[in-house]
Amino acid sequence: MKCFTNISAEDMEVINAEIQNLRSYNANFTYVSADVLHAIKATIESLDTEYANIDFANIGEAAIKKIFADSGLIKDIIVGSGTITGELVGV
Repeated sequence: MKCFTNISAEDMEVINAEIQNLRSYNANFTYVSADVLHAIKATIESLDTEYANIDFANIGEAAIKKIFADSGLIKDIIVGSGTITGELVGV
C-alpha cells in the first residue's frame, strides 16, 4: 500500500479503488451497488426492485387493512393476533 500526502487535483479519475473510509459532502453517481445501504434522508424519483424484505412490526392494524384493501388483493380483510385473513381476489 502506498501513502501520499498533500495531493491536490482539479479532476481525478480513478478506475479501480479500495477505500476503507470515505467522507464526502457532494457526490454524483451513475451506478451504485451495495450489499447494505443506510440513509438518513432520501428522495427517490424512480425505484425498480425485484425483491423487498419489509418489516411490518411497526405498521399498525389500520394501515395494514388500508394497504391490502386499497390494493384490491384481499376482500373483507381481518387483521388480528399476527394473522391476516380474508378472501383473496387479486394477484
